[in-house]
Amino acid sequence: MAYCTATQVRDVLAGVTTSEMSDVAVENKIAYSESIINAYVAWRYNVPFTTIPPLVETICIDISAYYVIRTLFTRDNINRNDYIDDFLLKHLDTKNKTGTLYDIYNGDTSLTLADGSSAAASTDIFDSNTSDYIPTFDVDDVLNWKVDTNRLEDIEDERSGS
Repeated sequence: MAYCTATQVRDVLAGVTTSEMSDVAVENKIAYSESIINAYVAWRYNVPFTTIPPLVETICIDISAYYVIRTLFTRDNINRNDYIDDFLLKHLDTKNKTGTLYDIYNGDTSLTLADGSSAAASTDIFDSNTSDYIPTFDVDDVLNWKVDTNRLEDIEDERSGS
């Protein structure tokens, strides 16, 4: 299931009709946009989404619109259009590492479905069996590094069979 439709992309781009770009070509831009979205949200959510969060739909529409416009219109240093760039940059600014996709990736923004429930979280997250202990290595001085005493006691108990 696509995250958005060619019609939704065309609604954002007033004046871009099927005579300028076919639905198949727009759908190719949508597929490309979906792959970008999936790359950024896959470690936190199960992708592809079966129920599409509204924010993902919006991001897909905007990024797809950016690639449609970029395909239709050439640009050089003289003919620059910041409006076109905003379609992409508000969601993915790779230079400054900002935007909605970075916020989702970093955990600053969570995805919710239209009914208000949370999107399905990924179950492929690494977990540590030492997460309950104070870390051995810290940002403190090297001479102050030490192993959590509870951890040492638990290891000794496991070895002795207690």
